[in-house]
Amino acid sequence: MFFLLNMKRSIFSKNFAISLLISTLCILIGVFMNLSNIAYFGNLSLFFAGSSISGVSPITFLAVIVCTFPFSDKVMDDSISKFLIFESTRINKIKYINYMIIVAGISGALALFLPYIVLLIINILFLGSSNITVGSTPEIFSGIYLKSQLLYSLLIIIGYACFGFVYSIMGMASSIIFKRKIMSLVVPFVYYLGAGLICGTLGWFRFEPVGTFDLSYQSQTTIVDVFIQLFLILLFSIFVIMYYVYRKFEDYI
Repeated sequence: MFFLLNMKRSIFSKNFAISLLISTLCILIGVFMNLSNIAYFGNLSLFFAGSSISGVSPITFLAVIVCTFPFSDKVMDDSISKFLIFESTRINKIKYINYMIIVAGISGALALFLPYIVLLIINILFLGSSNITVGSTPEIFSGIYLKSQLLYSLLIIIGYACFGFVYSIMGMASSIIFKRKIMSLVVPFVYYLGAGLICGTLGWFRFEPVGTFDLSYQSQTTIVDVFIQLFLILLFSIFVIMYYVYRKFEDYI
């Protein structure tokens, strides 16, 4: 019941609606900037334009905000509103934080998954789903891209969801560490772009965090690089959250 109530609390929240709005605006900007290509190529060019594949949609740089905004600050929100005191009398702290982590992850995943699966469905219904020849072939999933761009598009959307799941939990960990709701947005965003600048300066292009969302961002990046980065972020974030729950939970009540 606690899990379902918090899922409802997230999905039907103003923050989730704002995240969907940001995603939709990013899609529209990408589509508007690629109208000529869409008119010429048809087929999956609409999805390519609205997603990170075309390279012009701002979703590549705003994805972190989209996935952390719905629910990543809710533990601190419960703490500030004193709702955590009430919750601690109904459910033990381990179950509480486990449910909150899962809800945060699912919320972040859905915030990126839903707009793009809808975009893909619209694309298929009105323009078709045949392969098109535009730009260079991406390194990651290149074989799938050449055989079926529809399957490639589905994999991209699943990748978005995985990214959203991980970074939303990272945002939750950040807000708990700094005891500030806003840090659920600031820390992941600064890491996402700041670490990219550092990696770019050092020539470690394959490790730029942006490449974990936009799989075609750097040609040197492999799917293993993406998996390892997201796994380490998830592992570290959960470790931090659990440490604070075990050692300092009373500080938040």
